[in-house]
Amino acid sequence: MHIQLLCSGVTHALKLNHSRVAEKASKIRIRDPLVENSQMGPLATQAQLDNIDSTVADAKVNGATLVHGGKQPAGI
Repeated sequence: MHIQLLCSGVTHALKLNHSRVAEKASKIRIRDPLVENSQMGPLATQAQLDNIDSTVADAKVNGATLVHGGKQPAGI
């Protein structure tokens, strides 16, 4: 598949599902993975956190709108 078609398809799918994805992301429970009802644990390394922080910052600079989170959860 031509890369432009693939990118266009992914972009179109994201636009169509934006609200649904944002709603689901807002409900993810990030906490100690050993705690009952935890859905996602913390990142394992500082390098992972730095990579995500950089990706979010780059996306915002390039016009993305942050719809949920964007910061390290308290207590993690």
